[in-house]
Amino acid sequence: MRFDLNQYNADMEDGNVLGMSVWWTVPDTKVTRTELKAAVQTAGLDEELIPKPSYRRAMRRVQHWLEHGVDEDGNDNKKHGRKKTGVMVRKVKETVDEFVLGVVQEGVDQDAERLDYQHETTYRYVKPQASTGNLGHFEADGPLADDIMPRLHAYMDTATDTEIRAIIMRVIRLASSVALRPSGGVYFVPSQHAADVAKLDTMLRALGAGKVYVMRVPDGPQERAIAWEAAQADIETRIDDLIAQAKATEKRLGALRKKEAAIDEMRDMVKLYERMTGYAARIEEVEDRLNSAANVVATKIAELQQAKAAKTK
Repeated sequence: MRFDLNQYNADMEDGNVLGMSVWWTVPDTKVTRTELKAAVQTAGLDEELIPKPSYRRAMRRVQHWLEHGVDEDGNDNKKHGRKKTGVMVRKVKETVDEFVLGVVQEGVDQDAERLDYQHETTYRYVKPQASTGNLGHFEADGPLADDIMPRLHAYMDTATDTEIRAIIMRVIRLASSVALRPSGGVYFVPSQHAADVAKLDTMLRALGAGKVYVMRVPDGPQERAIAWEAAQADIETRIDDLIAQAKATEKRLGALRKKEAAIDEMRDMVKLYERMTGYAARIEEVEDRLNSAANVVATKIAELQQAKAAKTK
């Protein structure tokens, strides 16, 4: 049954609904990035929600194809008379300019009672460089180059259920949701964001992959208490993660600025759940922890700025 946004809004106007419990299923899926973009547009979602293609993931998928003799779709690899075993892919190097993998064929010399290794092919991703205008590209050298290059480009143009789930999770998080259990999987979404959930349903239907499940949460004392407890637990977990990540940040000032924005978003969530549940008297502890997180981030930013200033002297 499809989520009926109009009926939900009608129920909300009658004051009968606090929010909704939301979960979803997405089966193994592969679509082109063009198809994914079209589905996102059809749903009225922002294209910026689509994860950027990962050169590292594309290279690892080629590695799987080389080492296992089959790709992730089960297509056999019998070209060049090569066996399905004895092939290894190893990282050669990674620098600020490139990421390089090497393909090695393992052989057995029974007479000499030893293993022999022959380097067959090298493939690399040359990373983008703003100073030169280079947008980043793949290169391959060796006997397997003509087989590797098309796969690299095909994988970069392929979106899987991993990307689809990432979009769903991002939209759910932007909808001021909180996890209803520590492991996630089921989320409470306030009624104000019902339209966002409907957009996810539209996106999955356009892709023909998966389904969003929605269960209305009635507006009652017990439901409000559960919503606040879930919000408090979820936000405190996010605070702990944010503090740990901020303390571990050694160079990226931009990453810390994003954490400042994340703290502001959590403050807004606390206010939203305070208004929605009426638990104003219980927010002091969460606000204190948010203030502590803000101090940690501010201190770290000051440290990085001082270190940067010292280097320029």
